[in-house]
Amino acid sequence: MSILITNEKGWTEVIIEDDCGFDRFYESANILKKDFQLDFISKINDFDSLYWGFNYNGSELCLHYNIYMGLRIYPKLYELASPSDNKNSVTIGEFLFEKLKNK
Repeated sequence: MSILITNEKGWTEVIIEDDCGFDRFYESANILKKDFQLDFISKINDFDSLYWGFNYNGSELCLHYNIYMGLRIYPKLYELASPSDNKNSVTIGEFLFEKLKNK
């Protein structure tokens, strides 16, 4: 298991795990709620994807899971994301990766 941080699409996307199940998403959401006291402000649950939005340090970010692409975090503003939004995505993504890698 290794983390991948990419800017290919014009914003920073942190791929925490590219092959996992729904349970890993819910585990990640619980970690964010517990360790960062975050509340999810939007939740979109689809057949094969989950998109849960939250605010962290002034940035609106998305915890995303897809059965084909895995678990990732990125700014909800995509290419309009500020440098701070992108940095916050990395901060949260690296934290989650470290918490999950030994489980």
